[in-house]
Amino acid sequence: MWIIVGTLVFLAHPDHFAGWKGGLYYVLGTGVVALVGGLVGLSARRAVNGVQDRLLTEVHHRRDWASWWVALGLRGLLGLLEAVGVTLLALAALDVLG
Repeated sequence: MWIIVGTLVFLAHPDHFAGWKGGLYYVLGTGVVALVGGLVGLSARRAVNGVQDRLLTEVHHRRDWASWWVALGLRGLLGLLEAVGVTLLALAALDVLG
């Protein structure tokens, strides 16, 4: 998402995003977003797995199709949340770079 947002802004305003701004955004920003986003995503996935395991032990005591669909839905929502967060962070970084 970080690279897609940067590319779309570059295509819309190539003169405002050339030179050091583009290098700063792509070279430094991509690494920082990958590191921080990866750590946040990992902890969120672990939290979702913990919630799912607690729900299974309290309700069903075993995995079945319903629990699989719930897990899939939670993972999908988590992925959507990560994508929206990275998109908002990219737009904020581009706004700061001006």
